[in-house]
Amino acid sequence: MVPTFNDMSARLAIVPLTDEHVVMLAEFYRVAWQSTATAEEVRRDRQRSASENHAQPGTPLPAAIAVQGNTIVGYCGTLAVRYWDGHRERPGYWAKGLMVLPAFQNGPIGFMLLKEVSKAAPLMGAFTVNPAANRLFGALGYRDVGPVPNRVKPIRLAGIMRTLDAGQLPPSRVPQAISRLFGVLQRSGLAWLVGAAGDVVARVVMPRIDRALQVSLDARVATAELDALWRAASAEFPAATVRDGSAFVTRYGDGASNAAYRIVTVHRHGALVACAVIRRPREAGDPRLAGVRVASLSDLLVRPTDRAAVLAVLDAAENSARALGADAVWCSASAQGLAPVLARRGYVAVRSNISFFLKAPATDADAWHLPVHEWWLTRGDSEADLNF
Repeated sequence: MVPTFNDMSARLAIVPLTDEHVVMLAEFYRVAWQSTATAEEVRRDRQRSASENHAQPGTPLPAAIAVQGNTIVGYCGTLAVRYWDGHRERPGYWAKGLMVLPAFQNGPIGFMLLKEVSKAAPLMGAFTVNPAANRLFGALGYRDVGPVPNRVKPIRLAGIMRTLDAGQLPPSRVPQAISRLFGVLQRSGLAWLVGAAGDVVARVVMPRIDRALQVSLDARVATAELDALWRAASAEFPAATVRDGSAFVTRYGDGASNAAYRIVTVHRHGALVACAVIRRPREAGDPRLAGVRVASLSDLLVRPTDRAAVLAVLDAAENSARALGADAVWCSASAQGLAPVLARRGYVAVRSNISFFLKAPATDADAWHLPVHEWWLTRGDSEADLNF
C-alpha cells in the first residue's frame, strides 16, 4: 500500500535541491512527467542552467524537493530572470514546476515546497492558471498583480473552417444555431470557400505597413542589436522582465539554434526596431480547439510608441505563423498600450487563463506595486507558451 502524507510525515523533509539528488530527481521526472532523462542528463542540465543564470551567474537554478527516504515525492523549481523597475534591473526568479505525486497531494507539501523555493531571492514572480494556485501564492505573500490578457487572431479562416468541429466546442461559447449552420456549410463543401473569402477580405482591410521598414520573417539576431533595442524600448516600460540580448537568446535562441521558435525582425535604416518570437504550432493541432493549429506569439520587443514598428512586427509574425501552417495566432501580452494596435490587426479578446503574482520587498521600487497592464509581459515569460 502506498503511504499517505499523514502517516509518513515524520520521515518527510523539505530541502533545497543539490547535485546529490540528481539520481532521485531523474526518477521523479520519470514518474511525474514521463520523462526519459537520466541522472547524468539532469546533472548536465543543472550545469547548463548555472552557466545561463542571469540572476545569479554560476549558480544552479534554485529548487526545493520533498524527500521521503530515498524518494522525491514533490518538487518546485525556478527560472532565472531579471526584473526592470523602470530605472534599473533587479535579479530574481520565476517559481515554476510545482508538482506533488498524487498519493501525497491534498496536504501541506505544495505550500512547504513553494515556501522553501521562495527564499531564493527577494523578487519572485509566477504565472498561475487556477484558483488553488492563486490561494497558495497569496498565502505566501505574493501579490496578485492581475490577469494577463489573451487575444487570438485567425490567420487562415479557410483552414479553420475546414478543420474545426463546432460541436466539439463548449455549447456556452457556440450557440446551437451557429453550430448547426457551420455543420451544413462543412457538409456542403462551402465552409472552405467562405473561409477563403474571409482570408482575402482580412488581408485587404489590414493597415498598410510602412515601406521604409525592412522586415525579415526568418531572422538571425545578435545580442548587440537586441541590447540596443532593449535600451530603447525599456525606457518606455514602467515595469518588465528584462529582454536584452543575453536573456532573449538564452530563452529562444538566435533564430538558428532552437527549432521550436522562429524569430521575425523589423529594421529602420539598418537599426533593429522590433523583434517577435513565434512558437511553431503543434503538428496535430490544438486538441482544445478541435485540431486548429495555433501558433503562439511568444515574445515581442518594440517601443510601444513606435506604432509603425508595432504594426510591422505583428504583420511579420502573422506571416511567419502562416508559413508554419498555423490557422491562428495566440497572443498573451499585458501592456495596455498594445491593445489598440492588436485590435486594428484583428485580434479578438478571449478569457484570460494566466494570472501574474509577484513577491517583492514592501518598501522597494514603486514598479512592484503597479497593475498588470503597466507591465511588459508576454506568454513566453515563465515558459507559459509551452502549452501551445
